[in-house]
Amino acid sequence: MSKFDLLPPLPSVLKPVAEQKEEENVSVSVSASLRAERTPAEEAKDKRFLIVCSRDLSAEDEAIFKQHGKTLRWKKESFLNLPFEQLDFDFLFIDAREKEARLTLGRQNLALYHQVAYVYAIQKGVDDFLSEMDTVDISSIPQHAINGKDFRHQLLNQKLTAPSLAKSVFRFFMGCFAR
Repeated sequence: MSKFDLLPPLPSVLKPVAEQKEEENVSVSVSASLRAERTPAEEAKDKRFLIVCSRDLSAEDEAIFKQHGKTLRWKKESFLNLPFEQLDFDFLFIDAREKEARLTLGRQNLALYHQVAYVYAIQKGVDDFLSEMDTVDISSIPQHAINGKDFRHQLLNQKLTAPSLAKSVFRFFMGCFAR
């Protein structure tokens, strides 16, 4: 029993107003709680992208990113001591070949961002900086995305490779010789 149950009933003139206010309060609290409870998919959708490059990004490739969001190139002259949270971007390009860029990456909370490494195909799975960061390694930019959501999805998921009988036979014999 609440303290309001002990109060005398409201006059009939005020009952509709009180009921309307009560419904508004309930709807506001429900919508606020819905906003507070976000699924991991919704949180991932809002994450921005760090494109860590170990190769030059062509103007055509950068134009593809610009079609799907706001792009920004990290420059040591402009952004050396700024946290990434203060920068306005959807896709931030960072050249991993620069020492200052690597040091800046080390000072950031990278869990707030999707990390994509734009590397040469020969570097995939071999280069040390790729194993040190939690990145998706790509050697080409998705060219045929339907929309921004599809483009982001393609960036975050590795391409499926075609099955190869020659590779399977080679790996089988390598496994036999390793024993």
